[in-house]
Amino acid sequence: MNEALDLLFGEGWVLWLTVLVFSLAIGSFLNVVIHRVPRQLLWAWDFGAWVGWQLLPMVVLLSAGTGAIIGITMLITGRHKKGQPLPFGPYLAGGGWLGLLYGEDLQRLYFSMIFQ
Repeated sequence: MNEALDLLFGEGWVLWLTVLVFSLAIGSFLNVVIHRVPRQLLWAWDFGAWVGWQLLPMVVLLSAGTGAIIGITMLITGRHKKGQPLPFGPYLAGGGWLGLLYGEDLQRLYFSMIFQ
């Protein structure tokens, strides 16, 4: 069978078969992501492209921490009412920026505190 495939497709038929299988797998995965994942969660792909998937948890942690600190401060000072929604986009952008600039250093510091 290998000889027949070599004659038909040349010696690189394994490479072409691998490319075809992975293309179908990636296309199926992206189809599921585009049609099944809520639009609010697709921001992770954007920040994953900028900082890499390794730093994405750090970006989310920085964003949530920054949003929580500022949100609690705004509630205490009376600049924001309880129950009123607070946009997460600016904090996510700030966390992405901090992750892009200092993400690896912050991740090393975080892991050194946890895994002493």
